[in-house]
Amino acid sequence: MYPQRKRIYFLIGLVVLLVSIAVFIKPLAIFWVRKELRRVFIESRVSVNNCRISLRGIGFSDIKIERKPVYDFRIKEAKIYGCPPLSLNIHLSGLGLWLNLGQEKLSDFRKYLSINTAADSRTRFPADLVELSDLRLFLKSRDISCTAELSAAGSLQKRLIKHCALEIDSLSIPDMQFDNIFLKTNDGKRGTLSIQQIRYNKLKIKEISAGVKLEENGLSLTPFSAALPGGGIEGSFELKIDDGIEYFSRANFTNCDLEALVKELDLGAKFQMSGLLSGKLTLAGRGGELRNISGEFSTLEPGGTLVIKDDKFLRRLSRLSNQPLDILVENLKDYRYNIGVMRLGMEEGNLILRINLDGETGKRD
Repeated sequence: MYPQRKRIYFLIGLVVLLVSIAVFIKPLAIFWVRKELRRVFIESRVSVNNCRISLRGIGFSDIKIERKPVYDFRIKEAKIYGCPPLSLNIHLSGLGLWLNLGQEKLSDFRKYLSINTAADSRTRFPADLVELSDLRLFLKSRDISCTAELSAAGSLQKRLIKHCALEIDSLSIPDMQFDNIFLKTNDGKRGTLSIQQIRYNKLKIKEISAGVKLEENGLSLTPFSAALPGGGIEGSFELKIDDGIEYFSRANFTNCDLEALVKELDLGAKFQMSGLLSGKLTLAGRGGELRNISGEFSTLEPGGTLVIKDDKFLRRLSRLSNQPLDILVENLKDYRYNIGVMRLGMEEGNLILRINLDGETGKRD
């Protein structure tokens, strides 16, 4: 009886000790987390509502980081578990990230942070697994605006994405607008991508879909397809992220309606053109710089018509071709062509478009 009583007393004492340690550690853990978050997010207000400690790990709830009117970040729950330094897993759920930089660029957000960028990111963030659940993002800056939802898991150490479900309602960058983007991966390497619409200036590309392959330093979209006015595109796209961002793409265009394309781009006041166009295009770039572009397109039988109305373009063409303006206007007033070839390329960094048309009344170059 006495040995059993001793075991009971021992267990009670152990429980009391663990509870006492937990009660003592909880405020210290909250204090440390708030201190570290304040160190990273300069001049921010930080609050952590609660801390829970178990044998598996430690959890924090209702975390708020704000520096209004610039940003307001909320984390419903953050869990850290594992056995450091052997393994460390982090799970963040119920994230709300609101960031409004106004007329500043997104890259300017770095001035609100204190991070040692000289060290390698994988060394600074040694977690084996990071999980994000129900992340909601609102971002507005001079160069990018975005509203999105994300759930994902991966490892920065291994540069591995286990799974990802991304939904972007809208994404705006200079001259481009993306609507309703859906990206989903299941095995960490392959997945699917769909985009309802991309608007580039006045051009609308719709119904984009692609197979996605995630690689160590980037991704590839193979194959991808999209719809243009009266036609379509099929091809491949590769993106690499190392010292910078590099991209390369090949695309085949089929049965693109030139009349519908001119109308879509609102160019009817300058010229009119009809016919169906098909061809190939390749392009490559680094960062925001287009380094190479080449393409060759031809019109399908029975050809079409070309009418140029832009007086400035006609006067410039008259000077370059050494033809009288009145003759040039007459030649391009209502030109019917049977064969049309368009070549696109770059010369000394300038985009060059050459058009060769052949019809019953002669050639037009």
